[in-house]
Amino acid sequence: MAYKTAIAQTFLRNAIVRLNKEEGSEIDMDMLDLVVDFTLDTKPDSTSYVNVYLQSKQAAKWPVPGLGIDLVLEKGERLYLHEGDGYSYKHTLEQLRNIIQKAGLRLEKYWTDEQQNAIFCRCSTDNVN
Repeated sequence: MAYKTAIAQTFLRNAIVRLNKEEGSEIDMDMLDLVVDFTLDTKPDSTSYVNVYLQSKQAAKWPVPGLGIDLVLEKGERLYLHEGDGYSYKHTLEQLRNIIQKAGLRLEKYWTDEQQNAIFCRCSTDNVN
């Protein structure tokens, strides 16, 4: 998870750097903690996912002149810089089978690592029932 956390931190830090540079804000990244939550859902028609956000270490207010707003965060308040329920989705094999079927495909073959942390699928449209 450390590798993914580093990527997420770089991504979120870049968003703040761009706000500061392009919109004239002065958001202090040292005032924000990177938080990663994992939501596990093994139902076949659902997905597990990772949520990544910045959490304010203390109450703060940063003007964002280019957008004509103030970014106001209370201590512990979360700042999400992406849309949707999750940042990175995770699927079980059963969930992938469901997605593949809904897409009108047939799972021909799949490969996985020993821990089943990654699954690679080969699908086709041939003989789809």
